[in-house]
Amino acid sequence: MNALGITLLWCGLQVTVVAALACVVYVACRKLAPAGRSTVALTGLLTVVGLSAIAFSPWPRWDVPVLTANADSAVETSPVDTNKTDTVTTPELAKVIDADTNATLDDSDDDPSFAAIFLDSFRQEMKDASVPVVETSTPSWRWPEILAALFLAGVAIGLLRLCGGLLVVQFHRRPRRNPVVDDAALIELVDVLQAELSCRRRIELRESDSISSAATFGWWKPVILLPVEWRGWTAEECRAVLAHEIAHVVRNDFLAWIFAQIGLVFHFYHPLVHWLAGRLRLEQELAADAAAAEVSGGQQVYLKMLARLALRQPDRPLSWPARTFLPTRRTFLRRIEMLRDSKNFVAKSSGSIRWLTVGLLAVVGLA
Repeated sequence: MNALGITLLWCGLQVTVVAALACVVYVACRKLAPAGRSTVALTGLLTVVGLSAIAFSPWPRWDVPVLTANADSAVETSPVDTNKTDTVTTPELAKVIDADTNATLDDSDDDPSFAAIFLDSFRQEMKDASVPVVETSTPSWRWPEILAALFLAGVAIGLLRLCGGLLVVQFHRRPRRNPVVDDAALIELVDVLQAELSCRRRIELRESDSISSAATFGWWKPVILLPVEWRGWTAEECRAVLAHEIAHVVRNDFLAWIFAQIGLVFHFYHPLVHWLAGRLRLEQELAADAAAAEVSGGQQVYLKMLARLALRQPDRPLSWPARTFLPTRRTFLRRIEMLRDSKNFVAKSSGSIRWLTVGLLAVVGLA
């Protein structure tokens, strides 16, 4: 059987167990604040990424074979047929056999240590890997090979989309494409909001004519991208939009979303992973809305400002890779619909329950 196909099946089974548990925990924690629910979804996705990395990595190895110290059982000799004339024993081969036999006999008095067992196993694997495999016939494709080929094709498409999205957001940093906003009043408002939301990073403001709503990208050097219509916004609307985007920077949502996309790349076929990623993105938006509402006049005032912005928002379609990191009009309308529930405006959740769920998912993933 194809080793990659078997590894994919085993990894998919592990991911199914962890993702199903994460979905159950997420549903059970619906009464938490959006920040707590996003942590649960992110923990499940990070566990999925960790399981995927371990499944396709040769380390750690938990199946190191235990070598016995009995020389009679450790060394097996095959009978030599004296009638065959093509059997030749070279001096080099005889030395290797004698060295292996003497080493086994010398170690027979004491129990081998774990280091000796590990090194012997590693050397044996290297010897086995160096032996050429002679194929007597051309095998036909079986289901493990087909599964591996489909998986590699899906991963290639996912990586292309992820890399394309990263290139698009980096393209928006170009001064010729998206100039820096040099409005003194807006820059001062950003400084005030950063102090209120405890954001210590330097944030760059740019404007673009290719987006219909504000967006934030970048982790080490974050950028807030504003649509060209921002000049027609009121001071309250500017405050609400900028507070929402700065809340994303404080929570490191861009970096968390990159990890979620990595999980989707390797498990594009899994509906539970897609569901967790979708909930993560929505909860990130709701958590940023809850934080922005606290510094923008409260729930009702904030919701009315978003509704006014939605009515004036132009519909500019984004390219396929850009949708990975930039919000769409559909996401904006979904936020307004979810914010009608007052529980989504809770900015903070219970820390004990939050970390208890995170620990549960981490322990299950390790197990």
